[in-house]
Amino acid sequence: MLLYSGITVVSLLGCMLILYLLLSMQLIKEQKEEVIMLAQNETNAHMNWFMQEFHVRNNSRNNFSPSHRSIDVPGNIFYFFVDANGQARNTTEPLEIQQEIYKKASQWEGIYSDIVEISTFNGKNISVAVAAYPVYLDSNFVGTLYAGKNLEAYNSFLSELVHALSISVGLFMIVVAFASHFLASRAIIPIRRSLERQRQFVDDASHELRTPLSIVRSALEIIDKREGDKMSPFSVQLLADIRDEMNRLSRLVGDMLTLARADSGTVEIDKSLFDFCFEAKRVVRKFEQRAQDKAISLTLEVPEQAMIYADRERLVQLLTLLLDNAIKYTPRDGAVHVSLQLTEELVNKMVQLSVKDTGIGINAEDQQKIFERFCRVDQARTRQKGGFGLGLAIAKWIVQAHDGNIAVVSQLGKGSSFQVLFPAGIKSSTLSKSVNFSNWPNRR
Repeated sequence: MLLYSGITVVSLLGCMLILYLLLSMQLIKEQKEEVIMLAQNETNAHMNWFMQEFHVRNNSRNNFSPSHRSIDVPGNIFYFFVDANGQARNTTEPLEIQQEIYKKASQWEGIYSDIVEISTFNGKNISVAVAAYPVYLDSNFVGTLYAGKNLEAYNSFLSELVHALSISVGLFMIVVAFASHFLASRAIIPIRRSLERQRQFVDDASHELRTPLSIVRSALEIIDKREGDKMSPFSVQLLADIRDEMNRLSRLVGDMLTLARADSGTVEIDKSLFDFCFEAKRVVRKFEQRAQDKAISLTLEVPEQAMIYADRERLVQLLTLLLDNAIKYTPRDGAVHVSLQLTEELVNKMVQLSVKDTGIGINAEDQQKIFERFCRVDQARTRQKGGFGLGLAIAKWIVQAHDGNIAVVSQLGKGSSFQVLFPAGIKSSTLSKSVNFSNWPNRR
C-alpha cells in the first residue's frame, strides 16, 4: 500500500513538472510570436514616417512617435527604432534600456525574437520578450524596429502556479499518507488475525500432542519391561523403531511449541547469575557417549569460571542444539571442539561461544538460509539424520533474545564453525581490547 502511494506521489510530481515545462514553453512561444506581430504592426503603422525620413528628407516631416508606456509596468509594451547606422531615432524609450537591448539584439539576423534579461533605470532586473523587425524601402535596408513586452506578469503567474501546485502536492501527500496508513491498517487486520490463529493453533496442537505422546511413550516402556523377553527379534526391532519415531515426534512438538511461544511473545527470558563454564561441562558430558559411538573426538576449552547474567535454561538449550547439530553431521573419526571465553568490549563483558566440527560442511549459498525455520539444505540427508530444520531457528531466537549475534563459517567437505557472541550482563572492571565484529561473516 505504501509502495503504491509512493508511486502515485512520484507520478503526480512528474506530471506537475511536465505540465509546468509545457506551460512555460507555450507561454514563451506565444510571447515571441506576439512581439513579432507587434513589431510588424508598428512598422506598418509608421510606414509613412519611414518614407518621409529616408526618401523625401523633408525637415517638416512628422516625428516617429511609437506607442510607449513605462517598461517597469508588467505587461506593458515598448518600441524603438535604430537606423542602418546604429543610431536611435525619435524614441521616448530611456537610452540605457535601448543600449542594453540593442547590445543583445544587434547580432540577430532577419525577423527574430527572444527572451532577454535587462536592468531598468531603477535597478530592477526584468525579463522581456524582444523582437527585431528589419525595415526595407525599395529593397534598401533603412533600420530595425525593436518591439518588446515586459514578462514579469507571466513570471509572477508561473511562480504563483508553482506555489499553488506545491501546496496542492503537499496536501495530497498528507491525505495519501493518512489514507495509506488507514487502508494498510485495515488490510493487515485479517493477516494479523490469520497469523494469530496459526500461532494459537501450533501452540494448542503442541499442547494437545504432548499428552498422547507421553501416554504412548509410557505404554512402550511398559511393553518393553513386561514383554521384552518374550518378543521375537522382529518385534523388538519394531518396538525400537516406534520408540525412535516417538522421540523424534516429541522433539518436533517441543520445538514447535517453543517457536510458537516465541512468536507470540509469551516466552520470558528468566535471567539469573550463574557459571556458564559449569553448565557447558555438563552439556558436553551428556554428548560424550554419542561422540564415542561415532569415534568423534569431543573437546572442551573453557576458563576456570565464567559468571554471566542470562537465562540458564535457554543457553543450555542453545549449546545442546549446536552440539547435537555438530555431532549429527560429523562423520566417524571426526572432531568437535567447543570453546567458551569472556571478552571485554568498552564497559561490558561479552560471551564468545564457538562450536567447531570437521563435518560435511555447508555450501556458501546455503549459509544464508540455514537459520530459517524448516530449512533443509539436503532433504534426504536431513531426514536420515532425524532433523526437522528447527534447531538452528531456535538457536537464533535464543541468541537474539540475549541481544547477541550468531554466525557460521563453513566450507563444504571440511566442516563448520558456529560462533555466538552476546553480552554477559556484567560490566567490566577494566577496559581491554574489544571484539572485532568485522571479521564475522553472515552476522545475524
